Amino acid sequence: MLCGVVVQNGSGWVLVSGSLLTVPEDVAVMSQCEWREVQPHAKARTDHVGGIEPGATFCEEPFDGVHAIREILDSAEWQAFIEGLQEGKVGAKGCPSSVSISASTPTVLLGQGGKGEAYDAIEGACRPVRGVVTTLELPEMPQTGDTWELEMPEDLDRGPERGQLWHERHLLHWPKELLGIDWVGSSEFPPPARFVIGRTISEAWIARIKPGFEEEQLIISIAWEEEVVDPLGCSVVLRTESIGLPLLERRVAITELPGGGEAASEPRNLGWRERTLDVRLTRGSRRTNWGLKLMKSSGELLDERPVATRVEEIKMALHVNGGEEPASVIHIGDKRPVPTNPETDAAIKAASEIEESAREAAGKRRLSTAGELESYLRWRFSCRQGDLRGFRKRLTPTLPRARKTTRLAFARPAVSGSPRARTSCPSLWPRGTRPAAP
Repeated sequence: MLCGVVVQNGSGWVLVSGSLLTVPEDVAVMSQCEWREVQPHAKARTDHVGGIEPGATFCEEPFDGVHAIREILDSAEWQAFIEGLQEGKVGAKGCPSSVSISASTPTVLLGQGGKGEAYDAIEGACRPVRGVVTTLELPEMPQTGDTWELEMPEDLDRGPERGQLWHERHLLHWPKELLGIDWVGSSEFPPPARFVIGRTISEAWIARIKPGFEEEQLIISIAWEEEVVDPLGCSVVLRTESIGLPLLERRVAITELPGGGEAASEPRNLGWRERTLDVRLTRGSRRTNWGLKLMKSSGELLDERPVATRVEEIKMALHVNGGEEPASVIHIGDKRPVPTNPETDAAIKAASEIEESAREAAGKRRLSTAGELESYLRWRFSCRQGDLRGFRKRLTPTLPRARKTTRLAFARPAVSGSPRARTSCPSLWPRGTRPAAP
């Protein structure tokens, strides 16, 4: 998927910002607005005040001398396109142009929520991206505005119909809405001079982080592809800093965090758009800089929220006629004062103790009575679709009641590497489907 802003420079056109990302086919055929709206925890758009919707692929000219392009490249065109970039050419079908690359990085991971021009160029991906970031040289930018407006029919009278048509022919912050580039669109501010070439990571990612100020926890919502990865096998890494110095860094397996409640349907039976795995993690001390990483069981980095200072309190006061006392006060977020150094140390110590208690509770949850074992097994394998592999009869409890509980908990066949091993787990095969022994 190619997205970019191209401007006229003399007799030619120059690419000034954008990306070339390998994405799933169902993503490529969606428009940018549609892609945002299907994300987990997507809320009703309050900032989308326009209705111009050119579709999934287009080459539009919102302002004189400026093109917005979005094209789909198949695998056969990829190599030729990359070779063209090395020669300073952008082989876009709708608007062929040139590009001036001044620097490039090695392969990096751009997690969601990062700050900088590289992150701005791929803001609409709604996924972490692994790839190469190139720095572009910007030519003189033509005059542009933050709102793309189409002409209104002159013979249309004032009224509801004209108002609806006006709404459909205006688009605020058109680079973000059309291309997923975090730029207001006005020539008063330069576009992010980056072009990112990479691939979106869709195995598992951090969909949302919501601070719980009262509980002093982070509520982390993880989304995943149930056919690819088991999120319960992943882990999260929390790092807390103050004035640039580390206060706390720990890696916690998701299976050691609170979870495993009863549900009407297993998460693996729902699409990624309809569910997330929400886990709670004690952050340590309040009013400190923090960051998160999502790690695969193999140690691979899947997503990241960089360590940064985040807004934790907003307070607004309204004064009337210059009065000393405010007529009204709006105070949201963490309303408590900044903790002292001893309070920070105590919070860090308490976080370590809570983590140890969570590990002990997770261990007790794994080894218990047959009834609790059924609940644990159903929860532990509830997020990953597919057959169980590598299972052996000796892994099931020896008690007949516990073995029956295991069969009911899994409710799916177990597949191993050899035919003999596959038939060694008769209790895990549906009735009448057990294969013959070799």
